[in-house]
Amino acid sequence: MKITLLILSLLLGSCSFIYGHDFTQYVNPFIGTGAVDQYSHAGNNFPGATLPFGFVQLSPDNKDYPDNPCSGYDYNNKTIVGFSHTHLSGTGVEDLFDVMLMPAIGDIKQANTNPENAPSGYSSNITHDQEKAKPGYYQVNLLDYKINVELTATEHAGFHRYTFPKSSESHILIDMNHSIPKTIDWLPCRMIAQIKIIDSVTVEGYRITTGWVKGYRRVYFRAEFSKPFKSFAMINGTEKIASQQLANGECVKTLLDFNTAEGEQIFVKVGLSATSNENAHLNLRTELPGWDFDKTCREAENKWENELRKIMVKGTKEQMEIFYTAMYHAFTQPNNIADVNGDYPATDMTTKNAPDKQHYSTFSLWDTYRAAHPLYALIQQERTASFVNSMIRQKKTFGFLPIWQLWGLENYCMIGNHAIPVIVDAVNKNIQGIDIEEAYEAVKASSLVDHPYSPFTVWEKFGYIPEDILSQSVSITLEMAFDDWCVAQFAKKLGKTDDYIRFIKRANFYKNLYDKQTNFFRAKDKNGNWLSPFNPFKYGDNGNSPYTEANAWQYLFHVPQDVNGLIGLMGGPNAFIAKLDSFFSITAGMSEKN
Repeated sequence: MKITLLILSLLLGSCSFIYGHDFTQYVNPFIGTGAVDQYSHAGNNFPGATLPFGFVQLSPDNKDYPDNPCSGYDYNNKTIVGFSHTHLSGTGVEDLFDVMLMPAIGDIKQANTNPENAPSGYSSNITHDQEKAKPGYYQVNLLDYKINVELTATEHAGFHRYTFPKSSESHILIDMNHSIPKTIDWLPCRMIAQIKIIDSVTVEGYRITTGWVKGYRRVYFRAEFSKPFKSFAMINGTEKIASQQLANGECVKTLLDFNTAEGEQIFVKVGLSATSNENAHLNLRTELPGWDFDKTCREAENKWENELRKIMVKGTKEQMEIFYTAMYHAFTQPNNIADVNGDYPATDMTTKNAPDKQHYSTFSLWDTYRAAHPLYALIQQERTASFVNSMIRQKKTFGFLPIWQLWGLENYCMIGNHAIPVIVDAVNKNIQGIDIEEAYEAVKASSLVDHPYSPFTVWEKFGYIPEDILSQSVSITLEMAFDDWCVAQFAKKLGKTDDYIRFIKRANFYKNLYDKQTNFFRAKDKNGNWLSPFNPFKYGDNGNSPYTEANAWQYLFHVPQDVNGLIGLMGGPNAFIAKLDSFFSITAGMSEKN
């Protein structure tokens, strides 16, 4: 689907000139990877190689936990500790960083002598003058080792090309302990890992972790090398152990040794799976049967080109770079976590099979239901059907739709049930490939069965969420009212009158927290009393506040389903306009973070 968007001054006249254009040239993967100054935050994006909605994100990491950024990479940090195969983009919490490889030469330190001094001892300095990135490709020169690293990817595999100097002490480290938090109070984490030497060109293994994602997240790998390693050592923590072919533990690594000539290239292919080592091998031999790195890179770029062509805009070079990089970032997730045979990790931690070989995860729905998913519903309709079907599979397995699903598992992060507006939007747009009755049953059940941050028995008893029963109560009330409105529209579409009446009543519960004295949505306790003191500028984080990552001003206008109702609460159009103007023009009193 090619859509021409009229976006202010970006579009001038016909876009027909742009057919055959190279849109990947406008993507700058380094945008969003570092804060521009001390008053700014990074976008937590990664610069490495991935495919649209792919399972693998092969990218550099600057540091190990606890100093690593959420995406693994900070542009302002000029060291690299290694290249891991899975990354999140744009999140506020870190996870993944699976199966890290690092080429090196000489005597390799296995860990910091001072744990406070990240990164670890096998890291290397870099300079951005010798670093490049484009869709499907990343390159950097490791200055300490004089090794040039190039990365590309398929959907389920990472492809490395290392150009070594002459050395009798060249190495490739595989680190299965990289970036696993172990000491955060609110994030108890556990890990078990295994590395197995199959032969002199093949290594496989797995790790099972728990942390931000609840349950046990599994990742399996198979790595194949273009050149046999002459020797190897297994490492547990900082201690080398006997050259046995199998190692288990929390902190296992293996160091593979090579002799290299000046300019010699060693290729490494790494297949990943979330279900089994057998499927990691299947994914690898299906997607990367040969050793043609440049061909794989071209294929990756072509896949990105086909996706970026779905929207064509006209503007300055800088405007085009901003636009297409944002589009690129939007297409890095959700991620298809099904193997090439359709096997995927279900929310109940079993392995199931998707007949269409697509099962998506990384559903950050509180963040994405407002803009990203409506975009997908316009220009990624086939994938949107797969997104919806993946969500429905969770409901069948787990009892309710995703809240914040990663790697097929829930982390219950954020509020609301925002798979609901995503599904209802897809149905209203008549996107094909969705079973309407199944979708409605999933939406309805997820609006009636109590689950974290969604106590529907409390919701229907009080007509709002009391702050002394559940914190973030104002935000939850406003978000749940919108979700209920979406359920009501779905029920109305299918002629389910009783359901429509029930959910449209709940959709109006937002009015029960509007305080006409202050003209804000405010928290009440279970006895119906307003909580005091009240400061509309006071920022709320993720708990211990009525507002979620916002304040009363920022949530005041979150009634998209009933703007006329909100205007009425505020006293009519003139009062509403005055309040809206105030929101954009306040210059004093904003001492709180907001």
